[in-house]
Amino acid sequence: MTPRTILVAIVALTLAAGTAFFVQGWLTKQREALYASLPKAAPERSGPKVLVARKALPTGVILSAEHLVWKEWPDDGLSKSYIVQGQGKITDKSLHGSVVRRIVGIGEPITEDRVVKPGERGFLAAVLTTGMRAVSVPVTATSGISGFVFPGDRVDLILAHNFQSGEGSERKLNRASETLLTDVRILAVDQKTATKDGDATVAKTATLEVTARQAEMIAVSVKLGELSLSLRSLRRKDLANGDVKEDHDRPALRGKTITRDRDVSRLIRSLGAGTDRVIHVVRGGKAEELKLKGVN
Repeated sequence: MTPRTILVAIVALTLAAGTAFFVQGWLTKQREALYASLPKAAPERSGPKVLVARKALPTGVILSAEHLVWKEWPDDGLSKSYIVQGQGKITDKSLHGSVVRRIVGIGEPITEDRVVKPGERGFLAAVLTTGMRAVSVPVTATSGISGFVFPGDRVDLILAHNFQSGEGSERKLNRASETLLTDVRILAVDQKTATKDGDATVAKTATLEVTARQAEMIAVSVKLGELSLSLRSLRRKDLANGDVKEDHDRPALRGKTITRDRDVSRLIRSLGAGTDRVIHVVRGGKAEELKLKGVN
């Protein structure tokens, strides 16, 4: 390679490098000019956040995390009654278990006068479904399922009582139990409308949600015999597909099953099998006695 060729190559490389440097500088200036012409993003707003309803809340709803959300609120729209994040003692978690006293629309701020907390005056009345009644019944460690019945559970109400049948020498004492009501909602245990998870205590009373007619039935049944609670499963067929909507207004139903002492004890049944019964039959002006062997 001649010196002239080498010189030409060096000049060509120098020109190429200079051109590349010039183009890079021009592109950088164009990019900066383009960025400068773009509108600047609005700075992040760090205003106050107010506790609002995530969805419409009717009267009587028991609040949980799915009902509440913090939402940014303009400073000039704040009210002293609003619950502001980081201000005061009330938080979203402290309202869990409270009951809506008055209807709250979706996105509407939650205020103290619209909810009532457990233990506060009027809480039980707020929990009650419209048209229903609250009635308390005595329970024991046995009849109250050893303290494992909590507010919100569903139970059946079973009445066990004694009754007499027959007359004179044929009079005998019988015992029976019957399902008085089914699917009854527990409102409170003793004087508590809420309880800690796993905190099982033997209660003396249970408060139930029933209709006015069922409240009268319970008042009579307490005089007839002993009431027991039978806990129902929370799993329901109509919720199998993930339908977890609140359903507190299910009315209790009248029970249909009865169990007598002779249905339980083979001894009582066998003793009753040898008992003779006398039936008086009157036809017109003629009366006669019919003796039935082995009738229980």
